[in-house]
Amino acid sequence: MGTHFDVYEPLKSRKKEFRPKSPEVRIQLVGYRIEPDGRNSITLGPGMTSDAEIDSAVRDLVEELEATRKKAKKALKASLAKMAAGQRLI
Repeated sequence: MGTHFDVYEPLKSRKKEFRPKSPEVRIQLVGYRIEPDGRNSITLGPGMTSDAEIDSAVRDLVEELEATRKKAKKALKASLAKMAAGQRLI
């Protein structure tokens, strides 16, 4: 399964109008497929045809979210430490 989630740090945005005043992180959806049937839906995984495939796909997504959680916490901690030390955040 591919990468579906990532960490976005608005303070690192190139455009000042999009930067918040204090450090924050956001978990964003980056790997997805929009189905061609015209519905407003996003698909996060392959077609599944058995209970085992469903369990595997959900387990993979949960593991990926857990890894993204760790990445987000690390990024926020680094930004807060830079801010406390008076360093530029970007």
